[in-house]
Amino acid sequence: RRPHLKHCVLNLSRGTPDSEVSLPMEELIQLAAPRRLSDDCEEMGAEESDAQEIAALAKEVETILFFNQFGLPRVNANAAPIEVANDPGRSGLWILPAFMNHSCLPNVQLLIVWDCLFLRAGRDIPVGGELFDCYLESLQPLQRRRESLLSYGIRPCLCERCVLEEAVMDPEEVASVIEEATKASSNPMAEAAG
Repeated sequence: RRPHLKHCVLNLSRGTPDSEVSLPMEELIQLAAPRRLSDDCEEMGAEESDAQEIAALAKEVETILFFNQFGLPRVNANAAPIEVANDPGRSGLWILPAFMNHSCLPNVQLLIVWDCLFLRAGRDIPVGGELFDCYLESLQPLQRRRESLLSYGIRPCLCERCVLEEAVMDPEEVASVIEEATKASSNPMAEAAG
């Protein structure tokens, strides 16, 4: 119903290199406060659309949300290894932060308060420096992070952290430690008895 806001949302990443090419032409202040985008737009009447168009748009928006939503974590401590995922009931889409790139060593922390998303510097960032968020659970080992990042079209991640871990850590040793941790967490009584 609001063409400028619809344009901004539909131009967000879909996890493919083609969808990363263009940025919206709106002013940064509008992207930082999307309410201004919607307030600036004229109300449009409901367009008549057929069910296929609505279904296609719904699928497109679902893909965009998958790659761009921010959410508070939902932790399953009973899984081995621990599973951390976004809680869809406490998630949202903020347009300007959706343009942050990935690093397994992010320089910002995200804080959601009501309907506002705040970015807090996690370390000193030089003036004009790029802000990086971690698109996935950053405590996972290198191989798991790389596998998860494939769904975002990032192969392989070559951030400073990944390059360092690849140089100094033996993947077989990491896999062995994870396997032992999984066994221990799935059978805690055998571990206590042994």
